[in-house]
Amino acid sequence: MKIKFNLTQQIRKLLSKLKLQGHIKALNKKLKPLKSWLKAYWLGYKKQIKKRDKKTISISALIIIALLAGCIYIIKNSNKDSFFDGQMPVATDVVKRDSINIKRTFTGKIRTSESVVLTSEVVGKIVSMKKDGSLVKKGDIILELDSTEAEGKYMVALGKKNEEELKLRMTETMVAEGYKTQNHLSEQQSRYQTAQGHLMEARANLNKHKIRAPFNGIIGLQNQSIGATVNYNTKLVSITNLENLQVEFLVSESELRNLGGIERIKESKILVTLDGHLLPIPCSFSAYETVIDAETNAIAVRATLNIEDGKTASPGQIGQVVVNTGSKENVLTVPETAVENAYGVNYVYKVVNGIAVRVAVKVGPKDGQKVEILEGLEEGETIIISGQHRLYDGQSVKTEETQNEQDI
Repeated sequence: MKIKFNLTQQIRKLLSKLKLQGHIKALNKKLKPLKSWLKAYWLGYKKQIKKRDKKTISISALIIIALLAGCIYIIKNSNKDSFFDGQMPVATDVVKRDSINIKRTFTGKIRTSESVVLTSEVVGKIVSMKKDGSLVKKGDIILELDSTEAEGKYMVALGKKNEEELKLRMTETMVAEGYKTQNHLSEQQSRYQTAQGHLMEARANLNKHKIRAPFNGIIGLQNQSIGATVNYNTKLVSITNLENLQVEFLVSESELRNLGGIERIKESKILVTLDGHLLPIPCSFSAYETVIDAETNAIAVRATLNIEDGKTASPGQIGQVVVNTGSKENVLTVPETAVENAYGVNYVYKVVNGIAVRVAVKVGPKDGQKVEILEGLEEGETIIISGQHRLYDGQSVKTEETQNEQDI
């Protein structure tokens, strides 16, 4: 099989399509190492050509062409003057002192500190129950089971206790008068205590037939109806306290650092925006998880909603939480776009005599536009704010200010 492939001809065709004929000589200098590598690759490729089928050969040729096209496309879309004179055009700014308003937005979920599903502790038939959505106070009867049998057992236990109590009083008198011994008194005391225990058990069983609200709240949807017989541990009704709602949100380790730590969050202004509320609801810090979660690398923070009269929220509702820890004045700042991160190290490029110098920096809080610089830069230094991904340490750059001077 005889395969013809003219590398020079393919390169010229690409240059023609990309309209770079005027830069062929300059490209020859810039692409000389690439062309040498491609030539060596092609010579080695031709030696193995007999071992490959036509489809494999075509794919390899297309890969070579794609590599050339990519290199030329990048060159074409770069600033030609800067590319061929070795300078990279960049946008710059200066390090300056300014104020930073430290504010962050998180997604939070409304929860209640008091919510429970009440279950049956006895077997019985439902004889009364409150409607769904009813407001109840602590101690109110929500649901009642038929207690006829339980009441009978209670009355029997009460009668037995009264009987044993009367016998105890008589025994105490007879012991005092010498008609009975101390052993008789001890035996009667034991029988009286047993009767007391049975009475308490009967009273507790009777009380289980009346399901009471453990706190102020609202009754949820019910799955039972009057007349239904329920068994042990049957779910009867849910009740939720809407007077003490909280919003819970996750704060990552990095965001916690940006906000100044948990102590700053405790003193911060917290607002949550929910559907159905025109204005954000103010909140006050209530609690936080002391251990950072290993999976999310974040801690859970809770804040209590300060809801005005007539307004409410629902547990499970999603809202936007804004945490504003205040502002820091007269601090060194740079635009956030100036700071890059590699392997956990923050760095910026500053311009020194037309050369990009990579400098490691320690950053503080951010406000969405600016970031505080704690270490690594001085006020008034020129830093690069865009195009850093195309730079390397020590590269010659052409700043916007330099270009303007040349244009003048």
